[in-house]
Amino acid sequence: MFLWGKGYGSSVADVASSSSSSSSSTSSTYEGDDLADLYSPSYWVELHERMLLARHPRFYDAAEVVKIVHLITQLLLYGEGLQDERMFEFFGQKDLLLTFCQMAREPRPLVACQAIQSLSLLLFNTKQDDMLHYLLSRNLINDFLFFDMDVDGEEIRDPYANLLRTIAMRITPGTAPLFLDHRKVSPSLPPSLPPSTLQGSSCSIDYLFS
Repeated sequence: MFLWGKGYGSSVADVASSSSSSSSSTSSTYEGDDLADLYSPSYWVELHERMLLARHPRFYDAAEVVKIVHLITQLLLYGEGLQDERMFEFFGQKDLLLTFCQMAREPRPLVACQAIQSLSLLLFNTKQDDMLHYLLSRNLINDFLFFDMDVDGEEIRDPYANLLRTIAMRITPGTAPLFLDHRKVSPSLPPSLPPSTLQGSSCSIDYLFS
């Protein structure tokens, strides 16, 4: 498998220098292609490599990151519709949930907005308990909720509000324990939010309904 005509052993600078000449051949992978044609492990590896390149500090390409995050989300939901767990497993192996949560807190409105929208879409549409529990596990959603998000701009405020509503909708007796943070050092609430505890563990459930 090669990335934009370069082997994986090539440096980021080498690949980046060649990306402009090959952009026309790669842009079609994000628009108009049937998801069935893109639903293959070899393509997911290439897509992940593209995302790593696009997020490189020296060559950060916000538009490319947005396209890739959107496509990864589509592929995850497509795989779930097929009842095929391979894309979900790849998502977990590459720790893309953590990546999405990190991007949702980036000071780049386009990237943050897409990451937040993708988290909302995944949480709202997933029907598999394993995937839902994974999305709500590891305190990643807790940490994101307690992050002092700048919601002054509409491009962030509306998707963020939708994400909060989606999370609230997914709270059930089975998922509620996933919102408890049992770490010794719990994340700090934003100054405007009062701390909430439940049985000695910090909890974001009260925040969702406040």
